[in-house]
Amino acid sequence: MADDSIAMKAARGAGWIFAWRMVTRLLGLGSTLVLVRYLQPADFGLVAIAVAFAAGIDALSDMGVEYALIREKELDRALYDTAFTMNVLRGLLSVVIVALAAWPLAYFVGDPRLVPLVLVLSMALFMASLENIGVVEFRRNFAFDKEFILFLLPRLLGVCSNIILAMLWPSYWVLVIGTLLTRFGRMVLSYVIHPYRPRLSLSAWQPLFRYSVWIWAQSMVSVLRERADPVVLGRLLDPARVGIFSIGVEIAILPGTEIAQPISRVLFPGFAAAHHGGGGLADAFTRAVAVIATLILPVCFGMSLLADPIVRLILGHNWLAAVPIVQIISAASAVSVIGYAAGNVLGVAGKTRWQFLLTLGSACVRLPFLAFMVWRQELRGAAIAVAMSGVLDTTTTAVVVCRYLKLRWIHLAAVIWRPVLATALMVAVLAFSGLGWVSMAAYGSWRELIPHIILTSLVGGALYLGTLALTWLAMGRPAGAERFLLDLGIGVARRVLRFGGIGRD
Repeated sequence: MADDSIAMKAARGAGWIFAWRMVTRLLGLGSTLVLVRYLQPADFGLVAIAVAFAAGIDALSDMGVEYALIREKELDRALYDTAFTMNVLRGLLSVVIVALAAWPLAYFVGDPRLVPLVLVLSMALFMASLENIGVVEFRRNFAFDKEFILFLLPRLLGVCSNIILAMLWPSYWVLVIGTLLTRFGRMVLSYVIHPYRPRLSLSAWQPLFRYSVWIWAQSMVSVLRERADPVVLGRLLDPARVGIFSIGVEIAILPGTEIAQPISRVLFPGFAAAHHGGGGLADAFTRAVAVIATLILPVCFGMSLLADPIVRLILGHNWLAAVPIVQIISAASAVSVIGYAAGNVLGVAGKTRWQFLLTLGSACVRLPFLAFMVWRQELRGAAIAVAMSGVLDTTTTAVVVCRYLKLRWIHLAAVIWRPVLATALMVAVLAFSGLGWVSMAAYGSWRELIPHIILTSLVGGALYLGTLALTWLAMGRPAGAERFLLDLGIGVARRVLRFGGIGRD
């Protein structure tokens, strides 16, 4: 970021977000393992359709007023209250749209039970819009530990209610009630954990609307673009291959969803702090790109190299058609995840109209190209299309950001060449040694697959870290991602030792 204090605050914030994602994954897994003993697969499928539909409508109406507040240098009650009122209006609009569409959805799917399900779930959207707008201050001030509490306690309430109700009343309504309780708990807790009490007002609507309307437009185009992929595939391929592609993509983008997205959440307030500090946005961007590249490059290519044994181990032999999908998209996502940093720069700078135009252009290119590649090469063509469109999106956004920040490409190359070189060496050694990008068809048991994954990961990790360390030392240990991550690791180790009572006087 602009200085080490902001960078360290952002790093601690990312740590809390990593912790939250880990905890919520474990809670979700534990809840699912219990619920599958009491509920039927059809129950999960029915609720999944209703939740996906309601969430899609909610995403289409998202105006991103929280981002508008975070990027403001000074906030007053008028801005807070206007943002809260805009959220309430958005929630009411979502409820109306979802309610009106409940019957057509049920008719289209052929299950009338969706009508009451969707109507009840629409109340969860409205409760979300009533959350205390004051909690935005947590992100502005990097208080992600308080956000952790705000997310965790309602999630625990929902999981516990799901399990208890499923034991007493095994019905798909249990899942809906759990969702409502989670939303209700988060709404109530937002007022308990922060003293701000919002009022209904639109006195400061103009600055918020000018910023948020383009976020809303971008969000709408983005949702339509992502939701259109299954439609295009469903038109050209059978449902089985559409399912294989969807699961393959989900595995391939895990490094982005589990590493880059948490970092991205803290980048926006970090960039905003650097921007308000005066002229530090360019430096903040280059440092963020260096850290993201150092963390993401080996993981993405590692996922690609190990796609075959991972798919065999996690999904089984019936899903082997997903292997090339994971190989192609995970490797390409090593580049595309850097777009998280570039997108946050445009948001902080208030260039939301540019973000909308970039997303619109991406959708106009991606969908026809996807259809053409699926027609030519089916699943492999779909993977190539998604991968190439992701790389194109990142490149275009990076060019726009570099022009805005008056950065030359050599500046970015100077901060990422060491992780790029280390990753290239790792990939070359693993590929030519037969450890990576190899078919495990001769090994059908997890007893062979797991040792191969562990060995390849250890060898690849040693090659990457060794090359990274040697090049960094050879360059005289310059300030950059390596030094920042090393200092961060030392700080975390000291806190762990202190917490465990080691090193106390």
